[in-house]
Amino acid sequence: MPKYEPPKRSWFQKFGDSFRGFGYAVATQNSFWAHIAVAIAVFVASYLLKVSSIEFMILVLCISMVMAMELINTSVELLAKEVTDQESKLVKDSLDIASASVLATVLGSITIGLWILVPRFFALFS
Repeated sequence: MPKYEPPKRSWFQKFGDSFRGFGYAVATQNSFWAHIAVAIAVFVASYLLKVSSIEFMILVLCISMVMAMELINTSVELLAKEVTDQESKLVKDSLDIASASVLATVLGSITIGLWILVPRFFALFS
């Protein structure tokens, strides 16, 4: 069997594929909308609470990591559906692990977000 060689593509085409993938996730994944809503809330809170540039960059990094993990999780889900429509313990384990990676990133990001934002919030009332 000959080795598969993907067609040569321009950077413009590659970025187009990335944006199409992002759009697919936004259009099909309810949890992605929850992440977007939280991201907007964090951006608004960061502005209102006047976080430092470094703190804002850390929050943006957390948001980016959660979004990236959600995209990877969606990709694993789609691949699992393509590979088999039969019940499989290994596929279920793989899906659960991908989901857990999103959870781990979300929990870490929540911890960091609270660490940065909560003291500034309480400082408004002292």
